[in-house]
Amino acid sequence: MNLQELKIDQFGRILIPQGIRENLGLVSGSILTLTEKEGKITLSPVKKDENSLFKKNNSVLVYTGKLESKKSFENWEKQNREFRNQTNWGIS
Repeated sequence: MNLQELKIDQFGRILIPQGIRENLGLVSGSILTLTEKEGKITLSPVKKDENSLFKKNNSVLVYTGKLESKKSFENWEKQNREFRNQTNWGIS
């Protein structure tokens, strides 16, 4: 067991150290359960679904799902690009 002190920021957040996140396979969007019992807090990762659409490969999330068609991917890619342009640059 690895005992570490963590600081809570002004928004009530804590940072889980990178080494622990990597050991547990936690990435942005991972789900944790929080249990409070007898004055103690326990965080536990929710078991990964083996049918997850994303797998970690050398620190990169890789989409492993199946697309309905090449056209559906092209539509998704176009919408995603337009959303990023609008969000980041204010252009369409």
